[in-house]
Amino acid sequence: MIENRNYLRRELTGTEFGPALRHALVDYLAERCCVIVASVEDEDEAWAFLRAEEETRVDFSKSDRAKFNLLSIVPAGERPECQKIWEACETLLGAADMHALLGHLRTLKRRRQSAKPVEVEIAEIYAFDVAGAGSSFLSGQLRPAAERLAFLRRRRGDAGGIGTYAERLEWIDRQLWVPASLLWLERRRDPEESLLFFKRLERLVWMMKIAGFDPTSQQSRIVQLLAEIDRGAAVARMRELEITADMRDKALGNLRSPSFDAKHFCARVLRRISIALGQDPGPVERDRLTIEHVLPRALNPRSGWRTHFPSQRSVKQHAHRLGNLTFLSPEENQQADTLAWTAKRPILAASQFLLSTSLAEADEWTPSRILGRTEELIGALFKDWELKL
Repeated sequence: MIENRNYLRRELTGTEFGPALRHALVDYLAERCCVIVASVEDEDEAWAFLRAEEETRVDFSKSDRAKFNLLSIVPAGERPECQKIWEACETLLGAADMHALLGHLRTLKRRRQSAKPVEVEIAEIYAFDVAGAGSSFLSGQLRPAAERLAFLRRRRGDAGGIGTYAERLEWIDRQLWVPASLLWLERRRDPEESLLFFKRLERLVWMMKIAGFDPTSQQSRIVQLLAEIDRGAAVARMRELEITADMRDKALGNLRSPSFDAKHFCARVLRRISIALGQDPGPVERDRLTIEHVLPRALNPRSGWRTHFPSQRSVKQHAHRLGNLTFLSPEENQQADTLAWTAKRPILAASQFLLSTSLAEADEWTPSRILGRTEELIGALFKDWELKL
């Protein structure tokens, strides 16, 4: 570290680098760079980190760390078979899901949240240091759960099946809902009940996200849902799948927000609304699908939009609302740009996206039309989720 410091000092104090460049470098280091510290509990694990990175040029992942820690506890004679099971599961899921699955299994066992490293708790819960315990966990718990999660990730089934709802759950959160889904698939077999369960679970997770519930509250709700699955309650009577008045009101507040387009879930909610209306446009991607603001966010003083939006304040109050947003291809978006409504309307009408063709039916684009369309889109989403406005 000292040698590197001295080298940088020598280079930067030379005549080649002036004050402006040195200040630019300082800004870059302060704003764009970070120090990553990986701490381990013993020297052997530290060397294993270093060895893996040097040999593969790939960072030592959380899954690698968990594997190393857990298999090192297993009696030596059981390790080869345990390693085969682990690697088969990781092939099914990938490293990120593999590590997350350990957390889900901990949740299913403990039924509470924990800040302890997941591999430490798994080793404690399943007594990895006892002969046969580690291999029993891997074959009896980890492998079946990995197969169930892989089933959900592959989104098997016909359109409208549980795979459809699992896919939509992934759009809004990849992991939150997984423990409840794994427990349900383990305990229940009735196809109609399963379909209703995943439909209600999708609604719950999306509504918690839109309502802005903090992560701890969301996780607590899922843990409470596990207890209802344990009790064998009918899905229609599961209280934890119900949408409370508080959740509904907070979600409506965010959906009606004058800054809706700044919400992290904006694009996904638009996609989900489009599905409710009858078309899945796919994910928002720069080269295929973009979000268009019908009323442009910035107007020049002589713009035709000034008829209905005379001040910048009125533009700010309406341009970012849900009702002013739609989908266009990148080419259509560029063409529409800040055109007046009369010029933009034919572009919307000719679009392949349902959200655009439907709004092009309006003769004018006014503040009241934006507010009205906001309510129409919310209504379509709530109807699909069997909720009342």
